[in-house]
Amino acid sequence: MAQQNNPFDQFDAPANGLPPGAQVLMPIAPQVQAKDATDLANARLSGQRTAIQNQQDTALFEAQRRKAYAEAANAEGQNRTRSGNMAFDRAGKLRNDYLSLPSVKSYTQALPVYAAGLRSKPDAAGDLNLIYAYAKVMDPNSVVREGEQASVANGDTFINQKTAELQKQLGNGGTFKPEFRKRLREEMAGRMTELDRQFIADRVNFKQNAQRNGVNPLDVVGEHPGVRFQPLEEQVLGRKAPVLDFAGNVVATGATRTERDPKASKLVDSLIRSGGSVDQANAALSAMGLAPVNAQQFTAAQAHYRANPTYKGSYGDITREVQQSALNQASASPVAAAVTGAFNGLTGGYSDELYGAANSLLTGKPLTQAIREADASKQAIASNSPKSSFVGNLVGSYGSALAGGAGAARLGLTSLLGKTAPYVGSAAYGAVSGAGENNDNRLLGAGIGGIAGAAGYSLGELASIPVGAAVRSRPVQAAIGQTRRMFGGSMPTPPSALTPAEAAYANAAAKADPAAITQRLSDAAELGVPMSPADAHPELRELAGAAVRRSPTASAYAENTLIPRSRGQIDRFGQAVNRDLGPAVNIPRMSDDLTRQARAAATPLYDRAYQQPIPSTPELESLLNTPFGREGIAKARTIAANERRSPTELGFAQDANGNVVLNPQPNDAVAQHLFARQELDAAQEAYRAAKSQPGSMDAARTRLEQARQGVRQAEALLARAPDPSVAASVPTYTTQTLDYAKRGMDDVLEQYRNPITNRLDLSEAGRAQNGVKNQLLGEMDRLNPVYGQARQTYQGPVASRDALMRGQDAYNLAPDVLEQQIAGQTPEHLAQMQLGYRDSLMGAANKVRYSSNPFEATLGTPVAEQRLGLLHPGNENIPRLLRTRDMERDLAQSTSAILGNSKTAQRQIADKAFDGEGLGQLVDVGVNLATGQVPTGVLIKGLTGQSVKDAYKFGVGKRAIAKADDLAPMLLNPDPAAGQIALNDLLTRANQYQEYVAATRPTRSLGMFGRGLATAGAAQYGR
Repeated sequence: MAQQNNPFDQFDAPANGLPPGAQVLMPIAPQVQAKDATDLANARLSGQRTAIQNQQDTALFEAQRRKAYAEAANAEGQNRTRSGNMAFDRAGKLRNDYLSLPSVKSYTQALPVYAAGLRSKPDAAGDLNLIYAYAKVMDPNSVVREGEQASVANGDTFINQKTAELQKQLGNGGTFKPEFRKRLREEMAGRMTELDRQFIADRVNFKQNAQRNGVNPLDVVGEHPGVRFQPLEEQVLGRKAPVLDFAGNVVATGATRTERDPKASKLVDSLIRSGGSVDQANAALSAMGLAPVNAQQFTAAQAHYRANPTYKGSYGDITREVQQSALNQASASPVAAAVTGAFNGLTGGYSDELYGAANSLLTGKPLTQAIREADASKQAIASNSPKSSFVGNLVGSYGSALAGGAGAARLGLTSLLGKTAPYVGSAAYGAVSGAGENNDNRLLGAGIGGIAGAAGYSLGELASIPVGAAVRSRPVQAAIGQTRRMFGGSMPTPPSALTPAEAAYANAAAKADPAAITQRLSDAAELGVPMSPADAHPELRELAGAAVRRSPTASAYAENTLIPRSRGQIDRFGQAVNRDLGPAVNIPRMSDDLTRQARAAATPLYDRAYQQPIPSTPELESLLNTPFGREGIAKARTIAANERRSPTELGFAQDANGNVVLNPQPNDAVAQHLFARQELDAAQEAYRAAKSQPGSMDAARTRLEQARQGVRQAEALLARAPDPSVAASVPTYTTQTLDYAKRGMDDVLEQYRNPITNRLDLSEAGRAQNGVKNQLLGEMDRLNPVYGQARQTYQGPVASRDALMRGQDAYNLAPDVLEQQIAGQTPEHLAQMQLGYRDSLMGAANKVRYSSNPFEATLGTPVAEQRLGLLHPGNENIPRLLRTRDMERDLAQSTSAILGNSKTAQRQIADKAFDGEGLGQLVDVGVNLATGQVPTGVLIKGLTGQSVKDAYKFGVGKRAIAKADDLAPMLLNPDPAAGQIALNDLLTRANQYQEYVAATRPTRSLGMFGRGLATAGAAQYGR
């Protein structure tokens, strides 16, 4: 791993690593030059005050330290007796005690000022900040006064001060020269080292105390506050801070290590305090094999001691280089860093946990401490060779990813996750690795690592796109082919790339549902619906519309294809109805045929029945004399008169009150006269027919003369008949007269007929009247059976004709009313109703044949579907008809969406060449900007307009138009079978090319590389 200090332990030991010959003596006080006795007295007084203050601070520090240790020990004993749920309270108590220590206060107060001094700029203001920082770091608990700032400023030589003042006047410098500014910062760093030494001693003590009480040390002491300033210090001072272990000791790596020499430090401190010379100090250090001290710093330290004779700190901080062990030296090599990093990457960042666990088992050391020491060693090795460590981590993570992917595939997770498997796997690996690297906050590390893993794989996958394009380029392919031929192989021909139009079509189909599209085209071919691919899915319809809007040629193709197809919908409607419901018929002609059929079949029977009189019976007389009977007889006389029959001949008469009655006399004469008249009518009809048939006139003429003679004889007989007002001895009625009475009763009952159901909705009076009529018919059938037979013969075709008419009306009936009409219908009559319904269905479709979709107009509602099902129970073809309707609905929708309802797409394209839409929007934007307004509306309209969407699909310019011209025939081909074949072929070619592209892209390799790169980086910077 790359360098990253442990937040627990960094700065937990004195800073070292200064260049040879630059031993630091701390603290280095600046020289104070007294101009006269008064200044000297003031200086001595200030020194006495400082000495007194130092004594007080020292005493206070010792007292507070003893108190803090006593309280910590007391807290330790008490916390051992408490339960685990009071750990938070224990941590809070320990933290309060820790923060109250003088060493903690001093260090934390001096640290931000120290950082400000390191950041100070090389100008007057920056040097003023540096003066304040220097004084504050030297005495963190004091208030920096103007005199102290002046003493620091006067520490420079007179020549340097003058040079700086001249540079300041010229604007090229500040108060200090760069050398003096650097010396102040070095002295500040030395003083911070002293403060940090005291700070770390108490910090380590409280960390150990927290561990003994079962509390996370980080909850007590927190992260070392110097962590965030370490990069600044390394940048300004030009040296790295050491990596420390849990106990605050330097983790040694490399051939040598720098450590403080207590004996030499004590010797130099003694010489400074006793007034010795720098030559004496350097001679002693030379004898000990150590580098000399700086003479100027040595003199400054003596001046500081004279001004502060009660100062208790050490003035000596002599370091030396110590030879490391062979193991430590090996650990400093790049190879060791790479191996360590590889093992760390292979274990997902848990190498320190594994090594710490093994160390704990072998040595009995606490597991937590062992893991932290292992982590510190890992960081130290990475710090010495960050690049090698990073590469090792990358290689190790790659191997770990391969192993994890194989395990996931064996468990079936890869197939379960599908396309998301590499992203999920990368996020999982990153989360595990991040948690393993961040020992102090596993959850945060897992979050950062998971995001980095998924993002890294995605970036690697993106990087594979240009790599694959380079592999597929002609030069690379030529080189690969040449190499294959050199070894006796051949270069297979790669699949050709799709054209821009084909790629757009294939992408849109793949985005939709290729299987559903091809299935719909197959169904359309089976049903005879001219469905194009654009009709099969909204995605393709939108693409076709964009093509039509882009190109006049595509628009013309759409018009020439879709408009004739729309006009042919009425023909396809008739074919579908004929196929699934049955053929349509000419209802008026069929109705007339049924009427003629009824008459032709019933006329001979009625003629026979009319020749037989019906004798009067008490039952018959009682029925005719009811109020309804008399009302029916009156209606019958009117009907006969309107049919130009003689009511008198039929036996209708009026009594004294003017009421119509039936006269049973003279029945025989009347019957003979009626028969003679009927025969005359028939003879005349035969004579007229014979005129057009040569050779048959003689017979027709003879029959006509005989009929006329019969009428004359019947009229003479009728004239000699008895007076109608005189009753006959044997009362009888003609059957035709009573039939007229029945028809009169039917006419009265018509007032009860429901115009919707075509049934009689009888009231109580109506039911009584209908009963009289049925009883009359029953009596007539009994007295003249031939009459009943004639009536039944006539009723059959007429009932079919009535069912035909009801079927026509059924097209507009509510389903519940239609259900009532259908109930009880015979299969024959239901078939007649179906014929009538189909006739109305076709009539309604023809009314909208040029204005709208006939399928939608006639069958497009749930009510229409209900009528269809009620009239055709058990018809298995109805679902097919409705499927046809749905497909035709898609066709109509496509025509409307692609061509529009008011203006054709071609006109819209032509109009855009003249309407100046883009220029108008540009002018609007200019006006808004000139008046200080933001053209929000114009921008939103422009960015969300249809033209922007089309440009996104097709691009702009001639290529876009050419692409649209190629797309139109593909998407608007009205042959569904050909469209299905073309789409399947296109998708096959697209899949072949995609497989070829995927084979040339190192997606997995670069994705795993990106994942490893990202997780390694996240582990380095996310701790």
